[in-house]
Amino acid sequence: NSSELIGGLNRKSQLQRQQDQQQHPGVSRNDLDAAIDAADWAAVGATAALLANTNANSNISATPMSNQTTGSNRTGMSDLDQQRANELDHLVDTGDWEGVVLAAAKFESSPAGGYGIRSDDSSSMDPSAAGTAFTVNASLGSETPSNLKKRSEIRAEVEDLVRKVVPDEAENIDEMMRQFYGREEELLETLRSMQERAIAQRQRLASQKSAKREAQAVQLKSLATDTPAPEGEENVTTAGSNAETSTVFSDPQFEGIQTEDIGSGSGSGSKTAATGDGSGFGGVPPAVALQKTKEDDEKERLEKEEQDALAQAAIWKKIAAANKPQEDAMDSEQTKGARAAADWAIERSLSALKKVEKGSKSGSGVHSSFSGSIDEVIEEDEV
Repeated sequence: NSSELIGGLNRKSQLQRQQDQQQHPGVSRNDLDAAIDAADWAAVGATAALLANTNANSNISATPMSNQTTGSNRTGMSDLDQQRANELDHLVDTGDWEGVVLAAAKFESSPAGGYGIRSDDSSSMDPSAAGTAFTVNASLGSETPSNLKKRSEIRAEVEDLVRKVVPDEAENIDEMMRQFYGREEELLETLRSMQERAIAQRQRLASQKSAKREAQAVQLKSLATDTPAPEGEENVTTAGSNAETSTVFSDPQFEGIQTEDIGSGSGSGSKTAATGDGSGFGGVPPAVALQKTKEDDEKERLEKEEQDALAQAAIWKKIAAANKPQEDAMDSEQTKGARAAADWAIERSLSALKKVEKGSKSGSGVHSSFSGSIDEVIEEDEV
């Protein structure tokens, strides 16, 4: 804010004093007396400030105004200006140059009235305010039209920077310009550095947001590549397997197997048991009918396992027949591998069939018909 800017740059007031002293090396006590007699309070403040620097670097002492013949030069002054001049004379006699500067600044700011500032009042004021008043009054004597034009341009730039960097301080621009009177370049430099820091901070925030968006995009892309394959491929494979199985069951060697009889037998048993009339199968008591239903279900399960085993054996038989070489051709390594795989699969199917046969020795006559078909498949495979 404006107070921080002012406080940070008041430390350079001493350098400004030295520069003013170099620019006005010929200022003397007579110049101060002439300015007081003319009631030119701006010139009084500037001259007193230069004399203060000269007095600090040399052994110049103030000469009492009683020894000066200045009363005749003040006959045309008003009572208020006479009072102000006498007060300034007292401050000069005591060597209080800072008090002279402050009093002249007060008189300049309120030419129509007000009271003077005593030496003891000036000692209790803020040093930063004293330095600021000194800077303002020291520069008034050298004001030119070119300086005024330059200061107006600087003010426009300061106003633009303040609205961009610290918009809350836009109402204090006049105060800033008064505090930095003669040091406008320092104010501009400070505001420019603040603007650069604000721009750098915005750039860092923008880069962080951009990096965050890129990371999110990469994460979404990785998730998209990890999605499973469409279900259509799996459906096609399943449909092909079902078609192949149906082809096997429609093979001519299985025409003697009537699965409809099995289904109809099971259905009739279920239908009879569901009647609940107490007659069961042909008037058999319900307990006996339930036992017969369980036996039929077991028989149906065994028959289905036998059918599946026969179908699997037939599939491997077809694979072996397709990979069987011609009689006058030599077996290749690929044909041997296919034959070995087919033999292994057939052997595995036969083992499964034997297990089914052992578990179904107590089955019905349908099992005997399936056993005959299995024996035929085994004989053909052995050939």
